[in-house]
Amino acid sequence: MEAWELAVAFAGSFVAGFLGSVVGLVLGSLRLPAVLLASGSTATAAGTNIAVSALAALTGGLTHARAGRVSWRIVAWMAPCRDGRGSPQRCRAGSSASSAVPSA
Repeated sequence: MEAWELAVAFAGSFVAGFLGSVVGLVLGSLRLPAVLLASGSTATAAGTNIAVSALAALTGGLTHARAGRVSWRIVAWMAPCRDGRGSPQRCRAGSSASSAVPSA
């Protein structure tokens, strides 16, 4: 990556972060054009944007959890079903819905 591409990515991320903090927008939709311009590849831009969003969400989630502002009961209810964990009602509903989808 060249220096100008890094500068564009930095400036775009800064502007996206500033605008998002001012008006509460989803930052990924603002950040994606800058990442796309810097990377030149839609697949790379999409993957990078998702990775940055995941890291930002993790950081924010940990900060809120440490401050005691997370309802773990709701987190458990909304968590994905894996190996029978998560909300039993949601797991059963998801299994029922997925069995109704025709296979390719």
